[in-house]
Amino acid sequence: MCNYSNYKNTNKDIYSYGLAPFLGIQYLVSKNFSISIEPGIYFKCIRVIDHATFNPDNTTTWTESGLGKLGYIQLNFHF
Repeated sequence: MCNYSNYKNTNKDIYSYGLAPFLGIQYLVSKNFSISIEPGIYFKCIRVIDHATFNPDNTTTWTESGLGKLGYIQLNFHF
């Protein structure tokens, strides 16, 4: 995933790069029923360049990571 934003009122360029693989977990309740969840794990790097300052160090960079889609639980019926 990749994103670029530029808000004219703040005069900042915002770049965002990331990766979001997912992990599937399935629990068989019986022969025909199962419960599954596919949580996503994301890693993201964000870079903000502030053009409204004369400071030569006008770039801020940080990283974020976490879990997403934890509330999506599927109840499955198998034929």
